[in-house]
Amino acid sequence: MSNKTKHTPPPWIIGSRYGALQTEILAYNGGRAICTVWTHAYNPGASQFHATSPHPQGMANLLLIKAAPKLREALDWIVWEIEQGCADQDAILRVAQEAIKEAQS
Repeated sequence: MSNKTKHTPPPWIIGSRYGALQTEILAYNGGRAICTVWTHAYNPGASQFHATSPHPQGMANLLLIKAAPKLREALDWIVWEIEQGCADQDAILRVAQEAIKEAQS
């Protein structure tokens, strides 16, 4: 298994360049957009698009995508530890729980 990163290196931050309807995951160094997530509902019948309320699923997606580098790092470490015969299940569990927590907040 190759651990060479082919994705945009972290940290990734949450930002918005287009107003309230959509939010982007940005590469911290350079501000390049990695992806755009629609985080607010909108009223398509209105004469102009405007945000009506936060969309819970969109916000959850945003947090999960932002945490992707941390989740990948945690999984790489866990796999390596298991392959080395690590018996420290508490350490493995702690790393997994920290990565999951980041994806939820």
